[in-house]
Amino acid sequence: MQKGTFISGDCSGSYMPKNLNSGLNDEDFNVDIRSIVVLNPVTIDYYNKVELENEFPQNINPPFIHKVYLVQEGQLFTADFTNTIISPSYLSVRNILEKGGSEGTFTGTFYGTLLTNIKEASGSDITSDAKRFISPAILEQLKSAPQVNTSKDLPLSQSGKCENCGKSQSGFLSGCSSLFWQLLMFCLFLLFLMWLFDRGCSSNNNSIVPIPCDTVFIHDTIFVPQEVPPKDTVRDELIVQDSIIELYLFDCKDNDGDRIDLYFNKKLIDKNVLLSNFDYKIYKVEAKKGQNEIIVKVRDFGQNACTVGVYIKDPEGNIIFERCKWITNTEPYKFDIIY
Repeated sequence: MQKGTFISGDCSGSYMPKNLNSGLNDEDFNVDIRSIVVLNPVTIDYYNKVELENEFPQNINPPFIHKVYLVQEGQLFTADFTNTIISPSYLSVRNILEKGGSEGTFTGTFYGTLLTNIKEASGSDITSDAKRFISPAILEQLKSAPQVNTSKDLPLSQSGKCENCGKSQSGFLSGCSSLFWQLLMFCLFLLFLMWLFDRGCSSNNNSIVPIPCDTVFIHDTIFVPQEVPPKDTVRDELIVQDSIIELYLFDCKDNDGDRIDLYFNKKLIDKNVLLSNFDYKIYKVEAKKGQNEIIVKVRDFGQNACTVGVYIKDPEGNIIFERCKWITNTEPYKFDIIY
């Protein structure tokens, strides 16, 4: 199964709210996914996150998800995904009085793009939280099976449907296969209208009343970006309990040639790093006691700014820090690691 493959399926999992002051009905309600299990996933031709967001009022829309569990034909696999969305999603929440917060579970339909190779899971790969959503039979089978962690093709079937189609790919003008023909018919219709207008102009050259038949071409087109990059004035800080830090860097927007230099405690770790939202760079560094500083400096960027995605995992593989930053040449991104 190659990177970039589109996969979908019914899913369930758990989450932690990011903003404890917001409820499910608030616009700024945001969550961190703790675990997710996708049942009987299938490959699809394509999906559109924007249209899914507009179609369903409630969805979970992370830029990527690390360690998605895939259950297929009684076997368990794991993989990382990017450009992910769970839509529609159905959330439930419960308060944790002893911690002064809350946690919740969700179900829904998962859409994602493969970011890493699919691996066959072993018992040690499964977190205690994820076990709630995996059948006891599979868990028992993994206990007695030898420990494996090798890349393996997931026996996925090709789905006959995809988002924005609404029906199977059969028939001349049904489903996704009709899109090409619809576009072709629309272009032919536009050509027919242009022919009619041109014919009307040429047949009325002797008319006393002027007919607006001339075509005006506008060459100076100004493209205004939909997103204005915010100025980085906040210095992030993260407190860790383990000295070994696993840092992931990637392009959290478009693949447009963003390049950076990475420093840890004023020491150059890597230079001229090309960022991508399909292949993220992984660095392991050892923190000293007290304050440690990570600096990301821009070498080159594509469109408006360098868009750097950062996340850090704890020793158990859970994401404990996640950011998507706009960085300019004069404003490097800095954040502190307190050990």
